[in-house]
Amino acid sequence: MVNGLFVAFHKASGLWRKVISTIRITRLVSISHETAKVPFTLISQLMLHCYRTGRLLPLKLVNPGDQATVTQVPFADLVGEVETIASDRRA
Repeated sequence: MVNGLFVAFHKASGLWRKVISTIRITRLVSISHETAKVPFTLISQLMLHCYRTGRLLPLKLVNPGDQATVTQVPFADLVGEVETIASDRRA
């Protein structure tokens, strides 16, 4: 099972070391070895699709063969197609 956790911290503070050393945390999202900043707008949009517990709602309206366009950089305007969906995994 894949899980995600969003944490806010200042890179210069070194708190990322505590996050990465936490049991079951395997890595931080990064681009070219730099910790990636996730825009709050993305997090707030994800939260709209979550149960009150924070777990994402199942993908009900997406079916194999459906297409989606990425709207944010760095993959803006790329179109992807859903191949398969398993109830316990991402599309």
